[in-house]
Amino acid sequence: MVRSKVLFRRPIKAAFLVGAIALINVAVVGCSGNGANGGPPTSTTVPPRLATTTAVAPTTSSATAPGTSRVVATTPPTTATPTVDDAAQEILAVENAYRASVEAVAQASANPPNPTSPSLPATMDGAVLEQFRRRIAEHLAAGRAVRPGPSGGSTISIRQTTVSGDSARITVCVIDDAVVYDVATGGVLDETQLAALFAAELARGSNVWKVTGLQRLSVLEGATQCDEP
Repeated sequence: MVRSKVLFRRPIKAAFLVGAIALINVAVVGCSGNGANGGPPTSTTVPPRLATTTAVAPTTSSATAPGTSRVVATTPPTTATPTVDDAAQEILAVENAYRASVEAVAQASANPPNPTSPSLPATMDGAVLEQFRRRIAEHLAAGRAVRPGPSGGSTISIRQTTVSGDSARITVCVIDDAVVYDVATGGVLDETQLAALFAAELARGSNVWKVTGLQRLSVLEGATQCDEP
């Protein structure tokens, strides 16, 4: 399949890829830097379906002397260290935050577009937030809006999620058939299906994950699957 320069030939839809929340080329920030002492970041990547729970059973000791009753001493269980299940919960929180940002953009770009929607700053921050607000405002000024396509919504497939402290990175494939249309006439302006592969950076502050960076890896026009990373 030939890679398409969609973002340049189709400025309306490609500049507003609702499902991927990546209508823009924002430099990736966040956990791409080094870890402590200049070394590589410490990261955990665990598919949630592989999560397990580790339990520490109590230990017992007993002694029975002639003519006396049996005495059993129980040692309380030790405090468990973070388990695979803990890491899976972290990853799930990051992925849910990413999906929430996708929904926030979809809602803010529907008719009428709302660049001041509170869902936007609740799920993203920094340059990403400002770029989305600006693009949505452009739609509003031009009398455009976005609605779901024939599939009823974008298909999001998360390829990998890596968490390192308060930073996270997601690689995600999005199949998006959202329709950009003219609000006054109902005329369709762009209904091209796009398959986009993105890397999203998230940061945690006050125990809330937000999208802080986006990088477009590939975009294919009329495709049903993304390029392999």
